[in-house]
This record gives sequence, C-alpha cells and structure tokens, in this order.
Amino acid sequence: QIYYKINEGNIQRAAGPLVVPDGVNVITYWAVDEAGNVEENHTLLLKVDTHPPVLTYVLDPLYPNGKNNYYTVVPEITFEAEEEVEIYYTLDGERTRIYGGPFPIPEGVHTVVAWGVDLAGNRGENITVTVKVDTHPPSVNATFTIEDHEGWFNTTPGIILTSSEEGEIYYSIDGGEPLQYYGVFTVGSGVHEISFWAVDEAGNVGGGENITVRVDKNPDRVKTWVEGEVGNNDWYISEPMVFMTTDMGMADIFYRIDDGPYMLYTGPFTPPEGSHRVYYYSVDQAGNRERERWMEIQVDLTDPLAVVTLSSQSVYTGESVTIYANNSWDNVGVRYYRYDFGDGNSTGWTTQMSKEHQYMRAGEYTVKVEVMDLAGRVSTAATARVVVKEPQKAENRSGVLSNPIYLALILLVAGLAAIGAGAFIYMKRWG
Repeated sequence: QIYYKINEGNIQRAAGPLVVPDGVNVITYWAVDEAGNVEENHTLLLKVDTHPPVLTYVLDPLYPNGKNNYYTVVPEITFEAEEEVEIYYTLDGERTRIYGGPFPIPEGVHTVVAWGVDLAGNRGENITVTVKVDTHPPSVNATFTIEDHEGWFNTTPGIILTSSEEGEIYYSIDGGEPLQYYGVFTVGSGVHEISFWAVDEAGNVGGGENITVRVDKNPDRVKTWVEGEVGNNDWYISEPMVFMTTDMGMADIFYRIDDGPYMLYTGPFTPPEGSHRVYYYSVDQAGNRERERWMEIQVDLTDPLAVVTLSSQSVYTGESVTIYANNSWDNVGVRYYRYDFGDGNSTGWTTQMSKEHQYMRAGEYTVKVEVMDLAGRVSTAATARVVVKEPQKAENRSGVLSNPIYLALILLVAGLAAIGAGAFIYMKRWG
C-alpha cells in the first residue's frame, strides 16, 4: 500500500492520481508491504499556480480635479498585484514596456493597457485605463472683419474670437456682464475696452486679455476763425491770421488757397493780398474725410494812390475848374473820393471821379484829393495848384491902343495877315 500526506494534512492511502492544490506543497509519501514493512519517507516539492494574476491601479491624485474627467495637474499611475508578478504595459498602443514603478501620464488623452505575468507564467487579463490630462490654459485671439486705419475703424467692425482649444469663450464690453461668445459681434461708435477669455474642456481658464476698439463713423468737422483788423466790406486791413481746428482735435486738416495745391495745416497762416477762397477739409484717425468747404477772405494791406489833374491851372474869378481823380488807383478798387478845393470848401466822401468848382476870389489855392478803397484804406492826399485872377479893367485895355509903338505893331501884323489871305484866295481861284 502507498500512503501520503500533503503538507501537514492527514495521511491518506493513494488510490490514484493526486490533486494538489495551488501553492507550494510538500508531498510526503511511503509504501507498506504485505508483511508490514514500512518504507522510508520520500518528499516531493510541488509549486502549483493555476490562477492568472489580477492587477489593480491607483492614480495620484486619486480623482480628476478638472471638468469632464480631466486632470489639470500631471497624475501618476501605480499598478499593483497580490502576488509576485512581472507587469507589462503599453501607452497608446506603442511598444510594450516593463513596469518599474509609478510613472506620470503626459499631456493629452492617453490609454494605458497593463497586464501581469506570474512566476508560473500565467498571463493575467489586460486592464485598460484612459487618462485625460490638460495642464495648459487656452489662449484666445481676436481678429476683425475689416482693416483699421491707424487703430481706428470708420465702419462698424465685426469682432471674431478664436480659442486654441475646444471649450467656451467669454467676453465683456466696457466692464459689463460676461457674455458667452457664439459668433461675430459688434460694438458701436466710440472707444471700447473688450475683455475676453476661454475655458477649455478641462476647466482651465486662459486668454484673459483686453483690446481697445475705436470706432468713429463721422468725420471731424473743421472750425475756422480769423484774427486781424477788419476795415470796410469785410476786408482785412492788417495781416490776418487764419486759425483752424476740429471738434475732437484729433484729425489732420488740409487747406488750399484758390486753385493752389492742398497743404497740411500745421499752424496759423496769412493769405496774400486780394480776395481769396480758402478751401479746407479734415481726415480723422479713422480715415473719415470731411466734405470740402470754403471761406472767403479779403486782404488789403496797401493804401490807394490818389492822382489829381485840373482842367485849368489858371482862371479868373467866377470861372470854374474841373478837378479829375479818375486816374487814381488801388489794387482792390477805388470806392470813394473826397475833394478839398483849398478855398474853405470841400466835399464829403463821394463816388464822383471828378468835381467842378467855381472860385469867387482871386488867389492861389491848393486843391487836395483823397481816395478810399473798398477796404476803407485812405490814400495820402494828392495836391494841385490853381491860380485865380481878377479880370482886367477896360481903361487898361485902351491904354495899350494909345501907345504909338503898340499901335504900329498891331497895324503891321494886320497888314501882313491881309496880304497873306489875299494870296491864298488868288491861288485857290486861279491856281
């Protein structure tokens, strides 16, 4: 008979093949013959493992700390087994690696597949772990549907926000309530501060930036004024200074005088003499161009020139002299004339270019003429002398005839004149 025991178990008589349990077993066995002789004990060491290993894993942090099962910090994964095993794993289906201890899961969404092989060669079932890691906040970029002009828009721009990651975008206008971004939005005229940020699928918040959006759809209007002394009929009789500015004071002003080229206004300017049109417009920072407008400005810095002539410089009392001022000159035109006859009589300002005057007393008189131009500038007086004599008396005339020398000369001249006249008639009649 053969007897055996497994480990410290009961002695049993062998009746066929033995079933040895899992584990390290010491089988002790011996034989007894019919005479009762007992054989020395024999031992057999058997290691039996019929169960594949079972792995477990632990993540640190234990649970995702972000949204949608994302980790926003880098987690570590640890594999464990109840028995001594060799652990193998792959990351995203790449090459098989031998597990040597906890390792970090990199940024992104990754799948770790691990399994164990025990000392008996049993291969355990795969365990699959999907880990989502996003430690970087998103960035947000703002663009516009139209181009600006030196930082300004002259039509309403559309504002486009894009995030570097999937998630939600938020914005606020001028510090107002946060609004979720669903597509292009606009702002009205003025200067606006736009704040925007994004929240990715992991819950990371990023892209907290501000932009300034300047919208100006209306041109800046030019204001003008002139400083200088004004004479008659809105003429400037001192050098005028033309000043220009705009309502907002943030636009370039361009101007031209008459048909000249446009120039950039950099400060007050003085137009030349004469009657001119000053054209001007503004272009603001948004590129808005004001319609062209104009102002008329008349400048006269030159006194007129008075010129006087007389119909006669010597007359008898009671006779008249015509005083002419028609040759007077001015660059903008003579408007009025004033006559001083020198005998205590004068005129006020008149439009007459000549004046007739009768002198009643003998003497020498200085005639003065002044002229005034359209601007009210007055000339220096032009002068001329008039000699007024008394008529000769009758006795003085007869005294000439009583002088025999004068009488002889008169008769001689008369005789010669008669001879000449007769010769002329003869020649005309008889050739």
